[in-house]
Amino acid sequence: MKVENIMSSDPVSVKRDAHLRDVISLMITKSIGNVYVVDAENAPIGGFTERELLADLATRGRIDGNLVVGDRMSGAVFRISPEMSAREAAEIMIEKKVRLAVTKESKLIGVETASDILKAVSAEMEDRPLGSIVSPRVITVDSKGKVLEALQIMLGKRIGSVIVTKQGSPFGIFTERDLLRVLDRGDVEKSGILEASLEDLASKPLITAHPGTTLRGAASIMKMKKIKRLPIIQNEKIQGIVTARDLVEAYSKSSASAERVAVAE
Repeated sequence: MKVENIMSSDPVSVKRDAHLRDVISLMITKSIGNVYVVDAENAPIGGFTERELLADLATRGRIDGNLVVGDRMSGAVFRISPEMSAREAAEIMIEKKVRLAVTKESKLIGVETASDILKAVSAEMEDRPLGSIVSPRVITVDSKGKVLEALQIMLGKRIGSVIVTKQGSPFGIFTERDLLRVLDRGDVEKSGILEASLEDLASKPLITAHPGTTLRGAASIMKMKKIKRLPIIQNEKIQGIVTARDLVEAYSKSSASAERVAVAE
């Protein structure tokens, strides 16, 4: 399977002089977590993601919408060809820890995310239990906790989500994507939204899977529900969590191993 068969086409892009307020509005409208910054020739030169928004809110409690995206963008851009195999793209994604800009003649034509590669996981990877790819490291915050508290935890621990509990039981999840719903409420400082409880702003109900779920099963749930994190629950207790990136990494290792066996034979 090639990148061109699974990539997200028509990626959203902006010029480096676009104001943050307009970029954020675009992200909210499109419900996307990443925009590429491109030059006059539509070649990607940087990116702006939910992670930059999280950092600003967690440390400053506000976002200066008058700044231009060029001042806050990340310069980390890795380009791949649409002709590249999904396995190669998966290996690069895990190694570089970035979304991949799909370019043709240096022009941006698509983006390859972990969610996109789940299509290849479902189609090409052998089906087996999730096993060791489930991470037991799950950070929880009570539903009475504040949005700002969750943001600061996510930034400090370099994670993309926290599980929200209510009376000790899993209740919902708060992710980087939920930042867009926070920002959609209007001016952060005036609305006081950062002091709102997670019970109001967490994504719920919590979508979960059981410990016996397979790799393909987890990939299918994530694709169907359009999520990137899947908590594993047994007897109403959280056993761990698996992410789209975890599945991509398992796919890249499994495919590479199979290829080596084929070459040896």
